Amino acid sequence: MNPLARDRLRTMNDRTPLLLVPGQLSTRLMWSPQAAALGDIAAVTIADQNQGGTIASIAASVLDQAPPRFALAAHGMAGFVAFEMLRRAPDRVIGLALLDTLAPADNAAQTARRERYLEQVAAGNFVDIVEERIPVVVHPSRIADPAVAGVVRRMALDTGPVRFAAQTRAIMGRPDSRPSLRDIRCATVLIWGRQDGMATHEHQQQMLAGIGNARLAVLEDTGHFTTLERPGDVTRILRELIHEVRAAD
Repeated sequence: MNPLARDRLRTMNDRTPLLLVPGQLSTRLMWSPQAAALGDIAAVTIADQNQGGTIASIAASVLDQAPPRFALAAHGMAGFVAFEMLRRAPDRVIGLALLDTLAPADNAAQTARRERYLEQVAAGNFVDIVEERIPVVVHPSRIADPAVAGVVRRMALDTGPVRFAAQTRAIMGRPDSRPSLRDIRCATVLIWGRQDGMATHEHQQQMLAGIGNARLAVLEDTGHFTTLERPGDVTRILRELIHEVRAAD
């Protein structure tokens, strides 16, 4: 029996719990394509990542929202949260997808950029930050696409300057997660857009080297927002991860 047919035979109560966590300046909209497409095999929860002012407190809040055991997919900043969740409750995470993220702490250049953002927020220039970031986080071919850049802009404006500043401070204060990568035991997939302006190929290689059971899926002609830029591919990869988790259960 092929995997799709097998999935149709499963009852709704047998769906795999899947927790989706948005990243910085993002809302549940970034996961809308995957939440809709995976409902046949996954009981999807989209976490509220807006509680807490540090990566540790955000991770504690997200864990409080999560099922007892779950597959976890985290994008960008939410990857930092995911690493902390795994340090706190490794046995609860049965499968892991890390999208467009990285494991190290900030370097000097990144911290300087974030400090400039905080200065701009204080000066009332939040909208300028949003527009500055669009070409960094979206592939050039999709900057005029309302389904991609339009959604990224809407999510940022919905998040607002106060929460953006809190997220920025949390990111600046995050720990280096590279030493704890070796402790991640669950099936793991890294999803990365080749033209991601935030996370690099080197960052993906660092995580691959550190996580024993990880594989990397590179999406070509794609920026930072892979869930919106390549929704079908991301959905397919997450579906494969859920199949892997089910087979190991």
